[in-house]
Amino acid sequence: MQLSDVTSPSNSENKPKNLWLNPNTNTFVVIEPQQDTFTETPPSTTASTADAASGSDAAIVKILSELLAVDALKQQKEDVQPPTVDAPATPQLGKSFRDELKDGSLGPEVVLWIPGGTFQMGSNEYDSEKPVHTVTVKSFGMGKYEVTRGEFRKFVEATSYKTEAEKGDGCYGWTGSDWKKDSAYNWKNVGFTQDDKHPAVCVSWNDAKAYVKWLSEQTGKDYRLPSEAQWEYVCRAGSMGKYSFGDDVNQLGDYGWYGKNSDNKTHPVGEKQANKFRLYDMHGNVWEWLEDVWHSDYNGAPGDGSAWMSGDSNTRLLHGGSWSLDDDSLRCAFRVRDVTSSRYNNWGFRISRVNL
Repeated sequence: MQLSDVTSPSNSENKPKNLWLNPNTNTFVVIEPQQDTFTETPPSTTASTADAASGSDAAIVKILSELLAVDALKQQKEDVQPPTVDAPATPQLGKSFRDELKDGSLGPEVVLWIPGGTFQMGSNEYDSEKPVHTVTVKSFGMGKYEVTRGEFRKFVEATSYKTEAEKGDGCYGWTGSDWKKDSAYNWKNVGFTQDDKHPAVCVSWNDAKAYVKWLSEQTGKDYRLPSEAQWEYVCRAGSMGKYSFGDDVNQLGDYGWYGKNSDNKTHPVGEKQANKFRLYDMHGNVWEWLEDVWHSDYNGAPGDGSAWMSGDSNTRLLHGGSWSLDDDSLRCAFRVRDVTSSRYNNWGFRISRVNL
């Protein structure tokens, strides 16, 4: 028998009837023999039910209303499964998402969306981190991981792009006592063993910008390098301490690769613990290029989370510290700078995404 909302025809009024409590709607159902239809009557309308049904049917309805009203809700809870809700097509806060490229493959994994909020940016550790100031950022997407060598390779192979290290005189690498430029070093040969799960290094700011431009063209979405405010906001993930987990430096090894645990090389992204925004390697592994122009302090910095673009556009910012450095450089507020063409084998980048 199929359940429907069609009322039984009047010529069946004198036929025997059965009553059933429908647990899905908490209503009484008058089932008509030889019919694939039924009439539902809410328990709260007992009087109208008695008028509609004749003789003993009305009495039965009334008795059932009195006896089963209390148990009906319990019956519902036990017998009825909760409704399922289809996932919305648009990405949700805190969920990972990958945009499709033109060839049908997928781009880097992005956490969508980082919820907007207000935080205190900077610190009192160094003059370049002062003054501590209030910044309000809007919701945005941020790369779950640093851009990997495999993801960068896809860009290079699709465009025949040559990095500045390949076109120039190589990339700086750590010798164990000093940084030295090696003409053989580039993103494919960085001075230590990497696979495609390691972060891409020996890339300049200009190389990183070329990548996000290509990614935007491939996906139709607005990909960028993060602003400094966005980066520090997601690094802190609500923390007011030096790190995303507070001030306890003894926990740092759980969250990042740095001088004490890296064995002087990069490691595959995502091996350490994520922060509360579900982002990995915000502390260490590689420095990350940012969109902003360098300024020696935060006097006059924007308070809306946007990149600070005035000043010498040839000098840009990096945050996050790397496999080669100590715990101080892995603080969320620690900042360094270099020219846009510079490249080291401990420098990489992460992407942000603006629009849905």
